[in-house]
Amino acid sequence: MGNNKIINWLKKWKHIKDYVDIEIVPAITFFGIIDFSFSKGTIDLNPDNWSEDDKKTIADNLSKELQMSLEEFTKIIKKEIEKNKKEDYKFILNEIKKLISENPLIPLIAFEKRSEIKPLLEYKTFVSREPELKKLHKFLEDDKKTMVLIGEGGAGKTRLAIEFAKQIEKCKDWSVYFINPNKDFKYFGMLPSKGAVLFILDDASRYLERDRDKIIDFVYNHPSGNEDIKLLILDRYIFKNSIEEYLSEKEVNFQLLEVEKGDIISFLKENFGIE
Repeated sequence: MGNNKIINWLKKWKHIKDYVDIEIVPAITFFGIIDFSFSKGTIDLNPDNWSEDDKKTIADNLSKELQMSLEEFTKIIKKEIEKNKKEDYKFILNEIKKLISENPLIPLIAFEKRSEIKPLLEYKTFVSREPELKKLHKFLEDDKKTMVLIGEGGAGKTRLAIEFAKQIEKCKDWSVYFINPNKDFKYFGMLPSKGAVLFILDDASRYLERDRDKIIDFVYNHPSGNEDIKLLILDRYIFKNSIEEYLSEKEVNFQLLEVEKGDIISFLKENFGIE
């Protein structure tokens, strides 16, 4: 029963699921603590060696994510240790740690947890973006593979992209990845050969041209031959002309969507009850 809880939880994590077959990999129960242990860069195989702080952190996350107690989880791990070789665990964990730490693609669920993104999600009610969302959904059905989302700083471009990503992952079975500006963009083979994928390049002007070249090439010439890959580029209005010129030079056929400031009256009404 405990193993099934962990496996079902892991299936939400596309960046792990696409690397390995989580149904058969040895030491699967260890993967359940990757999210809250890899931030330190270490995972001890034996729960008896976890510090009290680690136990509390892991217990809190287990309760939240899996509705499982720390005691139940440690029993599963110790049982796995008895059945499998310690060397197998270390190899698997090191390989997955390497893949995750070097991965330039950030799944939606991980992107939302980033420190600079959390303030954008403080207010849960999302309002007054129906026209923009409608155009974004239509973009998925068009033959163009790239859309540029332009707006002034603070207009809500990133928040709009997050809401759009949530909708299409939930209702249209797309996989969404935000691109990490601090990682070298290269192919890791983590994407499925089939199934629709959307990349989101936030604040595109931060990227060097050579990095943007790699991203464009990846979208239009994906090694797996997957045709259902699209790119959403976000940037401030001041960079509109330079982005248009860059994409035109690359002979990229794209759509442009300009975003205005949100409806502050509706925002206050929905989130604070202010009329």
